[in-house]
Amino acid sequence: MLLAAAAPALAAFGQRTLRMGSRGPSVRTLQFDLTALGFPTPVDGKFGRRTKNNVKRWERRSGKPVNGVVSRGDAKGILRQAKKLGGASQAAPTQPSTESTRSSDGAGGQTTTPTSPTPIASSSALAFPIQGAHDYGTSVNRFGAPRGGRSHMGQDVLADCGLPVVAVEGGTVVYSGYEGSAGNYIVVKGAKTKRDYVYMHLRRPAYFQADDTVRTGERIGLVGDTGDATACHLHFELWTAPGWYNGGDAVDPLRYLKEWDAAS
Repeated sequence: MLLAAAAPALAAFGQRTLRMGSRGPSVRTLQFDLTALGFPTPVDGKFGRRTKNNVKRWERRSGKPVNGVVSRGDAKGILRQAKKLGGASQAAPTQPSTESTRSSDGAGGQTTTPTSPTPIASSSALAFPIQGAHDYGTSVNRFGAPRGGRSHMGQDVLADCGLPVVAVEGGTVVYSGYEGSAGNYIVVKGAKTKRDYVYMHLRRPAYFQADDTVRTGERIGLVGDTGDATACHLHFELWTAPGWYNGGDAVDPLRYLKEWDAAS
């Protein structure tokens, strides 16, 4: 459930009018939700012609004046409709609405083929993301596991709610907010590797906002079950440069998680 105190973490969606030329996390949120509502939209944070056309399609279906501009009232309507459907996904296809307790994840939903990235950094230079007891679940928790015709974009790390979540690599916060499937989440771009680390389903809003700087091993949130999750866990994604939905690719993070785990 989204708390009133989490308002700053909503990427300001619904707090300003969005139109052609608008940019930023609020546009990403719009694009996530348009996709969830059946209007596949590239999630690039740029309000271009395709986003405008899909806004118009949503306006027609919702019986609103068709102008391709998202007012504050329109944003509330889009959010409300997306939440009824279980929220937006992190990719173009919508996320399946039901999973077992052990799969426990509603984030990610893009069909993808696991890739084999080059080594990112020595284990000693990076931190395991959870401080406390944890496990990696079963096959349904793995990267690439089927999700109703789509693929799981990360690895679930099952752990008790409330355990600290720390930054694997220090760097700059790319995004921090709340989304229907991901719950409270944060994306950090590594200062050295330029890879993006995604931490989802946090118990409360992340401790940092976009453009903040975090250090390796610094606490960024708590394990939770917000969004489309049926058990306490961290959904963790690893993206190659240039980054998360910005030209990079999601890769299987399990081998790296195990290396960081063993070194911690």
